[in-house]
Amino acid sequence: MAQTAAGGNGSGERSVKCSYRRVTMLICTVNLIAVLYVLHSLLGPRYLSSSLASVARGGHATKYSEEELQKIRESLEARKAVEPHELMRRVKEIQDEADSDVSRTKEIGNARQRAADVLAQRLKELKEVNNQINQQALEEWRKKRLEGVKKRKEKM
Repeated sequence: MAQTAAGGNGSGERSVKCSYRRVTMLICTVNLIAVLYVLHSLLGPRYLSSSLASVARGGHATKYSEEELQKIRESLEARKAVEPHELMRRVKEIQDEADSDVSRTKEIGNARQRAADVLAQRLKELKEVNNQINQQALEEWRKKRLEGVKKRKEKM
């Protein structure tokens, strides 16, 4: 059973090899097609609406009669009149208040963290001082005890 240089089994059949490189290229191609489709679907309506707007402004396609233009103007005015300007202004105020509350909360958190750091440092210092005092007291106790033991030995 000799294999050919092409990797077949000698009977002339060709098997399709799926290498990592080929699979990677296939996936990249599919991703590229998907990206192009998404861009087309997102940007297509914008270009379409802008071209319609240019047509409405006196472009080449259609001309509106005065009645139609009047109806368009009235509908635009009606849309603007119906917009909730007061509500939008109030939502903006609430968002600003929420942002300021968040910044105040962060400042309070930072101040608490600084206070906790200061307290931790003071505790470390007190612990070091306390260790030194305890060490000195221990040494004095040892000296007194050794003196007491020496005095007992001298009396004996």
